[in-house]
Amino acid sequence: MIKFNEKLNVRKDKQPYYIEELIEIKNNKYEGFLAHDNITIDTINVYSGSKLTGEKINSYVISIDDELPWKVYISINTNLSTVYVSYETIGDTVEAEDINELQSAINEIYVNIDKKVQSIIDSAPEALDTLKELADALNNDSNFATTITNKLAEKLSKQEAQEIYVTKAEVNSNNKPLTWGQLKGGS
Repeated sequence: MIKFNEKLNVRKDKQPYYIEELIEIKNNKYEGFLAHDNITIDTINVYSGSKLTGEKINSYVISIDDELPWKVYISINTNLSTVYVSYETIGDTVEAEDINELQSAINEIYVNIDKKVQSIIDSAPEALDTLKELADALNNDSNFATTITNKLAEKLSKQEAQEIYVTKAEVNSNNKPLTWGQLKGGS
């Protein structure tokens, strides 16, 4: 994952920020850009302790690239595992690279979210598949309950059914089958 350093706006009164970075040393050496831009070079100090305490480290080299004159590259040689680099800056410069890194990080987040959602869907129990099948069978009718209630309201009442249709009792009275005429309401 990409780590972003907080960018500092140039203050209206142009007063500098005092910055202190904790830097991890690996194999007795560190090389890289300092976190902030537009550093006043003569304010750079490297110490073994925070807030200009401990042993002062003088075995470092700074350089500035003509292509990125607002950035300071530092190379530190020491047998310590960490050092503190302090300096002053008037504020940062936002570069196209900063924007590109941010866009890449956002895209990476979206890809990870999509993967997580897909894994949740893929690991969903079969009951969820059944719910989809039910929704499909119901034609995805969001008003299904209303539709069914309306259809039930259209059914005949018992009274209406007895007036229109022959009952089982009528068919079986006297254990004789009814004639067509009798079924139609005649005698």
